[in-house]
Order: sequence, then structure tokens, then C-alpha cells
Amino acid sequence: MDTAIHVEALSPTLWLVALEGEHDLGTVAGLTRSLDGVDRQCRLIVDLTAASFIDSSVVQALLLHAGERAGGMALVAPPGSEPRRVLSLLHLEEPLGVCDDTAQATARLAAGRVA
Repeated sequence: MDTAIHVEALSPTLWLVALEGEHDLGTVAGLTRSLDGVDRQCRLIVDLTAASFIDSSVVQALLLHAGERAGGMALVAPPGSEPRRVLSLLHLEEPLGVCDDTAQATARLAAGRVA
């Protein structure tokens, strides 16, 4: 699977950053640029559904960025996926607002529950 990062405006105040493939120290700079490219006042969903691997550098970037988002951030990592296992082992599901799918993440952000 190719490694890619997609950024999409779902609405003027809700953005999606989706990761595909394996993400590690070699791709974290691109992830950081993508996250930084979204206005911090906007709500953000980071979708890890198509990510087959994330390492600690990616987790660190997500943690740092979650703390800087005034609009809130939620992660999508389906149960049983590799990213979900990593986040679960690190006890980061609740601190990072991990959801099963984008509908759940959208609802979480709309309710004001932010990472």
C-alpha cells in the first residue's frame, strides 16, 4: 500500500486529515505540515482507518497537535486496527478522542468533547 496523507474540508469549520499506509519518522514531517495547514480554530478529524502502521513519532505529533487545537480534534481508528492497538497500549484512546468511525468523531466534536 502506498503511503499518503489527504486533507479535505468537510465544511468551513470541520476538516479531515486521512492517513494511508505506514507512517513513521519518515512521514511525520508531512503529517505535521498537513495538521499545521488546518486553522487551529476549526474542528479536525484525523482518520487512521487506512493507516496500516503508526510509530511513536506519529503518536507524538498527534498528541502535540491535539493540545494546540482550539476547535477540537478527534481520531478515527477502527477497533482491531493496528493504530487502535498502538493507541490502546499507550492508554491514549480517551485523551486523543479516538472514535470507531468518522460519524462518531463528527458527533463527538459537535457535542464539544474535544481531545
